[in-house]
Amino acid sequence: MKLEELICISENIDLDKYIEFREYVKSNMEHPDWLGDFSKEDLEKMLENKSKIWVYYLDKEPVCSMMLIPAQEVSLLKFGLDLNYNEVGDYGPMFVNPKYVGKGLQSQMLEELDRYCMSLGYKYVVSTIHPDNVYSINNFIKDKFRYFNKKEFKRGFRNIYLKVLDKNYVEKILTFIVNEDKFLLLKGSDKDPQFHESFWYTVTGSVEKEDNSLEDAVKREVKEETNLEISRIEKLPLIFEYESLGKKCVEHGFISYVLDDKVILNEENIDYKWCNIHEFIKLIKWYYDKDELGKILEKRK
Repeated sequence: MKLEELICISENIDLDKYIEFREYVKSNMEHPDWLGDFSKEDLEKMLENKSKIWVYYLDKEPVCSMMLIPAQEVSLLKFGLDLNYNEVGDYGPMFVNPKYVGKGLQSQMLEELDRYCMSLGYKYVVSTIHPDNVYSINNFIKDKFRYFNKKEFKRGFRNIYLKVLDKNYVEKILTFIVNEDKFLLLKGSDKDPQFHESFWYTVTGSVEKEDNSLEDAVKREVKEETNLEISRIEKLPLIFEYESLGKKCVEHGFISYVLDDKVILNEENIDYKWCNIHEFIKLIKWYYDKDELGKILEKRK
């Protein structure tokens, strides 16, 4: 089933019928709490503030629906995202008539939402998904959404997923490496093409085509720069925007746990040091708030 074969209504939405459709879908879900429950009053206010709802029909039967909510500063703070809210779209409730589940409609709606958000000039899109909703999580990951964080809301815990829409951005990873209670510092070569100086830092790198996920990029970069094998990776609530060598970059932060401390350096670094967290924070060349970094890493060592 293709979306373009269906009738799409996206203006003057009958909210009573929309809510009736949503509740019908929820009544047939094993876990109805996975789907949002905005009231009619909520929806009216959201539509007045430039939110948008699409409902797709086969003849007169509703098949699926999706929603876009312009991000607000307060919502991004709840998500832990330090981004300009004017550049972020929030994917709201997305649901499919149980008669048509399994026909690839959610993936198609994601593609439509992506195109619409790019036409509005959004750089990022974000969405929240129940941690057990594997079906939706897989569809979002296929659409290049990246897991960012987990937060507790009124309806319980939700995973937060983020996607970079701006094709001019280079996605990168940064990971701190921990062995027992020690953090690894790497001393970069003064032949670095960007900084042309040597200083203590940690593993960073670009996400490559062969990387199926950000975690794959973390594993690859750690292996290349240190020859260490990662036993566990944890996403940190860190995301940075900056310019490097004339390119705009978005960098995602992680922490990587390793069982070995025997480092083999590649050509990018000239020395390494295992140190406690206080020495690590003191020595690392960090462009942001070192106190905040220390608090984040202290919780996870």
